[in-house]
Amino acid sequence: MPRTLPEAQAALDMRVLRAIEDVGVLAADLRAAGRLVEAATAQAFEAQMEQSHAREMRRRVAHTLIS
Repeated sequence: MPRTLPEAQAALDMRVLRAIEDVGVLAADLRAAGRLVEAATAQAFEAQMEQSHAREMRRRVAHTLIS
């Protein structure tokens, strides 16, 4: 426990510096999470397009077999 004003100021400065470092780590984590969300969104979109394409191909094959 700090006993003097300079000791208290130094302790507060250290806490502020640690908080700033923590914010930097959190910001990096958020950026990484954002990249993961972007990649997952792109994969989901591609899977949806492939499913749509497969559905259309099945429809065309069925139409060809019927006619």
